[in-house]
Amino acid sequence: MIAPFFAILLQATLALLLSLLPHLQQRLGTAAPDESALRDESAQFFGVCFVAAAAHAGPTIVLRSAEQLRLFHRQLAARCRRPIQEPTFDFSNGRILFGRWSAGEGCGAHHILTAYERKPAGQRLRVEARFVPFGSCPYELLRPLWLSAPGGAATRVELHVTAP
Repeated sequence: MIAPFFAILLQATLALLLSLLPHLQQRLGTAAPDESALRDESAQFFGVCFVAAAAHAGPTIVLRSAEQLRLFHRQLAARCRRPIQEPTFDFSNGRILFGRWSAGEGCGAHHILTAYERKPAGQRLRVEARFVPFGSCPYELLRPLWLSAPGGAATRVELHVTAP
């Protein structure tokens, strides 16, 4: 009876560690970050309550300014019973923040980026990802996928997420 519990706990812990690996690699790296690169910003939204994330699950949200981020945070916080930490993101370097929450069922889940394409002059940004729930637990899951990339007011963002 206890062994299945520990197996589920181990799976969930492993999934969390794997999701944090890119953050650790970026922070431990010695080279300066590539400003033209796509960056994982999902940690900005850890701690958002299930009710708020569920209300925004599915569609892609694109934020282009600190004011838009503040307003979005207020919408999220209004749905949570406990305070949530306000995300901080530096928009001054021309980066945009975009993402979504993906829903599924299982013991845990993560996203895998499968394609990243920038069209001429930064007018179009297309990202494809796969949402991968795992395990046979009956838990409802919501996982954030938030990214940043260089872009401006005219950049059209397309984030396509497929699920099994």
